[in-house]
Amino acid sequence: MIAAVPIVSPAQRPVHEIQIEAKKFEFTPAVIEVTAGEQVRLVLHSTDTTHGFQIKDLKLDLEIPKSGKSVTAEFTAPPPGRYAVA
Repeated sequence: MIAAVPIVSPAQRPVHEIQIEAKKFEFTPAVIEVTAGEQVRLVLHSTDTTHGFQIKDLKLDLEIPKSGKSVTAEFTAPPPGRYAVA
């Protein structure tokens, strides 16, 4: 049996959105898992003070304000591996 699957252009693919909370020197969730090649949107907010969020290998370097306002970063998920958050 052969099933026809519609071709989906990158612009039509859904974005994997992940909400991240920063507080007291930790991020929740502590581990983020995504699929290589998918579009990812990180939405970060702080519950206490200003925080930094950096993933050097992805060239992400954000400041999360203490005001509770969200900061958003979008990227294409890289190849499988571990990417440190600082």
